Amino acid sequence: GDPVRPGEPATPPPDGEKPGELADYLGRKLRAEARGPAGSDHHLFELKATGFFSWQISAHDGVSRKRAGRWKLGPTQTLDLVYRETTETPDPAGGPPRVELAEGLKRSVPFRVDPGGLVIDGLGFR
Repeated sequence: GDPVRPGEPATPPPDGEKPGELADYLGRKLRAEARGPAGSDHHLFELKATGFFSWQISAHDGVSRKRAGRWKLGPTQTLDLVYRETTETPDPAGGPPRVELAEGLKRSVPFRVDPGGLVIDGLGFR
């Protein structure tokens, strides 16, 4: 299929072409788990055809990060992200969480489409 550009409809791949393109994952809520020595972090990721994305990370230590913003394809199998991130850190004493907001963040993350799913920044999303 053609490369996907935000705001344009995705076209299905022609017969005989290898299935599994980025376009196949647009508009789907994808999940991933990152296991580490201290526990697992859970990721929920969604790319929208309109050029927006959301990425929620629930860390094993209770910290929650929500990233939301715009995406576009980079020049070398990357997703170029411009976003804001809200981080909520629990209070060990049981009070309200500490909330931090960061605006105007930019990040380029490598991606590829494998037979098992979409791999973004080394995480396998399904």
